[in-house]
Amino acid sequence: MRSADSRRIDQEAGIVEDAEFFGSGAERLFGLRYLPASGSPLAGVVMCGPILAQFRAHYRNGTLVARALAARGVAVQRFHYRGMGNSDGDVSNLDLSSMHEDAAAAGARLTEMIGSVPIAYFGVNVGAYPAAVASRPGQMLVLDSPPPNGRHYFRNAVRAHAVYAMQRENKETLSSSCEEVLVMLLSSAAGSHSASTKPWSQHRWSRKWVTPRGRYS
Repeated sequence: MRSADSRRIDQEAGIVEDAEFFGSGAERLFGLRYLPASGSPLAGVVMCGPILAQFRAHYRNGTLVARALAARGVAVQRFHYRGMGNSDGDVSNLDLSSMHEDAAAAGARLTEMIGSVPIAYFGVNVGAYPAAVASRPGQMLVLDSPPPNGRHYFRNAVRAHAVYAMQRENKETLSSSCEEVLVMLLSSAAGSHSASTKPWSQHRWSRKWVTPRGRYS
């Protein structure tokens, strides 16, 4: 078992935060793990966040939620998708399949580090997709603000990213890499996806949905 690359201990909150790169492939994932200081978590949660502009907008909230859960005895595994944040890879290779693979790898890493305790998946925005596909029958699945369908999400996500890019770089056009990501993600969201049992558009999700994996309502 490999230890974390960096560790922060918050004695007042009673939590430990580990930062590391993990994964067996050529492209490693960057992950943050939040643990109760007692060292004996009651359960675990894999947090699958959004991407592009929402990745930055949600980041602070994700940190606060993870710390609050760890303080209550629940271990939390966060991660950056390959091509996003501090993970290896190029954003032009980001698609629904790679997001699912990364969520599954994060779940395996959390299980490796905390042992046989119940693990849930928590998906925020488009992170609902990899969370839903990576979770197994019987696992708790929590989806916060999942988009109604892939095409609707990615169109709005890229528009938001374009606004951010123009504000930051004072440019009036998207970079070619972002355009490539849009094309690939729309393509994989439009129909059946190899990593999912049904097309994105057939997943009937409410705005907030909490249920064991396997029931869609």
